[in-house]
Amino acid sequence: MILSKIIARTAKDLACRMRAVSLEQLIASAAAQSPARDFIRALSRPGSVNIIAEAKKASPSKGVIRQDFDPVAIARTYADNGACAVSVLTEEHFFQGRLEYLAQIRPAV
Repeated sequence: MILSKIIARTAKDLACRMRAVSLEQLIASAAAQSPARDFIRALSRPGSVNIIAEAKKASPSKGVIRQDFDPVAIARTYADNGACAVSVLTEEHFFQGRLEYLAQIRPAV
């Protein structure tokens, strides 16, 4: 049931974003970013348990997980303790994420 709600809401949000930003603008913005990191290589470190940690403020089932949510500090803690990658929740309605978290976290880890 909740997954259906998330899908419906995401489709609605995507339609709004597509009206606000053209495909050409999106492509230009993506091209201006620094290269993507090698996710497969990060998950393939020999001799270690490779953990993908998650920066998530809230969930549909639990509500707010951390009132004092600081995505950069959380991501740094994960990286400092051996996480090979960090998943960043950006969905706003159900997970209280923000797209800006990606830009904030990337230079920090």
